[in-house]
Amino acid sequence: MNWKILLRLVFIALIINPSISFAESSEVQTALDYEAIDLGTLGGEESWAWAINNRGQVVGWSETTDGDIHPFLWEKGEMTDLGPPEFAFSGAFAINDRGQVVGFIGSDRGSMVPILWDKEQLIVLGPQVGLARAYAINNRGQVVGNDQDGCCVSYAFLWENGGELSLGDPWGNSYVQVADINEREQMAGSSLTLSPRWLRAFLWEEGVMTSLGTLPGGNSSAARALNNRGQVVGQADVGSGEWHPFLWEDGEMIDLGGYPGNLETRALDINAQGQVVGYSDEAANAWHALLWEDGVMSELSAVGGEYGQAFGINERGQIIGSSQTSSGHYHATLWTR
Repeated sequence: MNWKILLRLVFIALIINPSISFAESSEVQTALDYEAIDLGTLGGEESWAWAINNRGQVVGWSETTDGDIHPFLWEKGEMTDLGPPEFAFSGAFAINDRGQVVGFIGSDRGSMVPILWDKEQLIVLGPQVGLARAYAINNRGQVVGNDQDGCCVSYAFLWENGGELSLGDPWGNSYVQVADINEREQMAGSSLTLSPRWLRAFLWEEGVMTSLGTLPGGNSSAARALNNRGQVVGQADVGSGEWHPFLWEDGEMIDLGGYPGNLETRALDINAQGQVVGYSDEAANAWHALLWEDGVMSELSAVGGEYGQAFGINERGQIIGSSQTSSGHYHATLWTR
């Protein structure tokens, strides 16, 4: 299977699977104060930046000169291949302020293993087999991830101090996907309800998994990230096949508004200042990178083309993702003021 198709499948698995008042209208401004910086590749045509820490270190994955997909660490203008070279399909999802990186290694989409890179040491996180990936790590070194068996069975795990803890199956439907963990040990993710079977965003705190509900008109929601204030972002359906990004705080899910003319718009990360980033789907391989700030949705420019995706933001307001070059390929991108 083509690696670009594999990456799209991974994206789908990740995403489907004081208060700010946002207008429900879908007006979009241009983020003129942000500059798009091309982070390059590991020798191949395309790359994606997935996370950035508060030191400005960036991780993600890139095509190599051999056509494989490898995880990278970008720092001070240099992109480093995290390898290992014998695995053809691997990637990095998150990095904490200590420089610890988590992600997965594998030979193809059917054999992924969750990995922690710690001071050049490669650590396998538990005995998972199949579609296992580590998604997030906090500054205490606690790692969360998922082990998926086929399309409809998924178990979440917390890894710390060399040991693995299953988060169980509180709603009884054999499908729990955790996406993020903050410094307060709160976790956000998505799980299927028992009857009827709807996907619902949750907040996990002190062993209790609480549903965050849905937006008006919809039945499903998925949480993607949370900050240290306990604010959660993700996407939820609003009926008629549309998915809107949401911000959840203090028991309320707020609709951030969809991109004009698009059916799916999603929020993927939030910092302590309440800045939210994400993107909207226009068509296959055509996305709009977005920032929500002070009640306004703004589109981030690409490094040379038209489209982009924003995946992460740090406490300094630096944003990372991927955007089109003038050749039409997608390169890992840093947006900075």
